[in-house]
Amino acid sequence: MKFYKDKFGLYNLKPCPDGNPSGNDGPIITSYAEKLGLPVDHQMVRHHYFEKLAGHPLPTERLPGKKEPPPSYSLVR
Repeated sequence: MKFYKDKFGLYNLKPCPDGNPSGNDGPIITSYAEKLGLPVDHQMVRHHYFEKLAGHPLPTERLPGKKEPPPSYSLVR
């Protein structure tokens, strides 16, 4: 299986044109990829994803600006 990284540092299953995510499942795919031994830059993910959602105890958006479908919480530490 081939994974592709988007501009937020999350893995995707399809190519990411111009760095844009190819789907809404980046957080869960990134968790699976990490379990398979692929490197995950947690600092980049925090910077580009979680810090944009500052003030929320848990993310309410899967990606910044995308409220649906709700996020998977596997990357929340």
